Amino acid sequence: MKRFFKIIFHLLFPVFVWAQPQQTYLDSLQLALKNAANDTVRMDAYRRIERYYTEINRDSSLLYNAKSLSFAQKLGLKITEARILTDRGFVLTEIGNYPECLESLYQALKIAEDPAIKKISGICLMVSHQKLQGLFY
Repeated sequence: MKRFFKIIFHLLFPVFVWAQPQQTYLDSLQLALKNAANDTVRMDAYRRIERYYTEINRDSSLLYNAKSLSFAQKLGLKITEARILTDRGFVLTEIGNYPECLESLYQALKIAEDPAIKKISGICLMVSHQKLQGLFY
């Protein structure tokens, strides 16, 4: 009987150890959001939480994405707005909502092609093009 409990303990121990850091990371993000000093920090916390949920719970990911997008638009951070829209497009692709995904990626592409920010938004533009290509091939 002792041997059985030892085997079970050794098999389940990694599960308990692995679960703790994941929850700790989410808790630290929630704490950062709660203690955010300004809207930029709050937007970044929402964005990190959104990325945390991207593969775990896509509905929550979209919720936090919408919150971070509203802060980016409010603060006038165009490059960040384009990146958030690109992230939204990825989640929508995984859900299978292709019309909204295309709309989101086209919005990101439109922002990235703006001549005023084009010099510094090359990476965002490249990512949007790659994701759009992935939808058609």
